[in-house]
Amino acid sequence: MSKTISEIASTLNGSCHCGNIRFYIESNVNPSSFSPRECDCDFCQKHGVQYFSDNDGSLSFAVKDETRIQKYKTGNRIADFLVCSDCGVMVGIVLILEEGKFGAVNCRAIDGNQVWGDPMDVSPQCLSEEQKISRWKSAWFANVSIQDADLMTLLE
Repeated sequence: MSKTISEIASTLNGSCHCGNIRFYIESNVNPSSFSPRECDCDFCQKHGVQYFSDNDGSLSFAVKDETRIQKYKTGNRIADFLVCSDCGVMVGIVLILEEGKFGAVNCRAIDGNQVWGDPMDVSPQCLSEEQKISRWKSAWFANVSIQDADLMTLLE
């Protein structure tokens, strides 16, 4: 029996504008059927971020020069936004816990002209720290790798 397109893992790649921070995604989610999440916090609103993640997929970050990354903590200081200090693009967010790394990427930093579903508003500001972590662990990529040891040290 042949597989449908939605059953075949697809690869999505992306980066900041200058290419210093790259990411690679393996996912069975069809972008056109996914509603990117738009966080209502000031940081995400000012960056125009729409998030994509797939708890069953994988996400890998690769960095050319870790000194050109600006790490910015979420308001509750539990996750790190990855922002290129050269071009200013916010490419993703990473949560590092004892049980693993979790992450999401900015849809607008994904290469190509992906067609997404209608954005969905989310408001993590109204959640406790425990509720945020629980939500992120269930919604974000749970298989996250960071290919640069120096970046990993920066995030810890």
